Amino acid sequence: SHSYVCDTFSLESDDKLDFIVISDTHIGSRFENFDYLKRVYDYALSHGVKYIFHAGDLIEGCYSNYSRCKRKYMSISSQVNHIIEDYPYDENIITFMIFENHDLAFLKDGISIPSILEKKRMDIIPLDYNRDYISVNQELISLIHDPKYIKKLTSRKLVLHGHYHKFKIDKNENELIISVPSISNLSTENEIPSPGFLDISINFKDGYYEDILVKHILCKDNTELENEYYFKYTEKESPVKKLGTKPNKERN
Repeated sequence: SHSYVCDTFSLESDDKLDFIVISDTHIGSRFENFDYLKRVYDYALSHGVKYIFHAGDLIEGCYSNYSRCKRKYMSISSQVNHIIEDYPYDENIITFMIFENHDLAFLKDGISIPSILEKKRMDIIPLDYNRDYISVNQELISLIHDPKYIKKLTSRKLVLHGHYHKFKIDKNENELIISVPSISNLSTENEIPSPGFLDISINFKDGYYEDILVKHILCKDNTELENEYYFKYTEKESPVKKLGTKPNKERN
């Protein structure tokens, strides 16, 4: 039940939810990488994950007058068609997507990326601009692009944000703020790109968060587990535990 105008999408789940989070694909730019995206889908299928959340900046848009775009994607229509035709598809995977400044660029020309995706890609569920919520049992997962708006969120028990292009996890009592890495070769602040994604498992008890496991997966030359983090919501004084990498690093 969702309209992408400030509504909350309800996701049916029992006592466990597994999903992947990606962000900042910047499709149409020189930094896009469909090999990385394909690896995300391969990983999801091989691990039985049905849901992918996208934390914004799907496309490059007309940022800096298309200066970072590949020549053939220096127009609105070419970037939109590129997504419709080339963005990975699998009938077993649904992607929930919020939109941000790069995706907003074409609104002034009357072109709404969410409306187009809703019509052309049934596997993609467009959420709102900048931030939205996914309701699971009695909890809300907050999906936001720019973390400067975190204070405006209705719920901060689990916040997934993009924009910084790198992974970070912060805890404040029983609130988790997770920065999702970019799944492109675009970095911020002149850093070396570290493309990747997150594999998240949440256990629920009586409809509420019990614990969460976050796997940070790197996606450069192959698919490799960088680190795992565990947090128990029912013990809010406890820290986020860094479990480290397993001896046999996961490769697909």
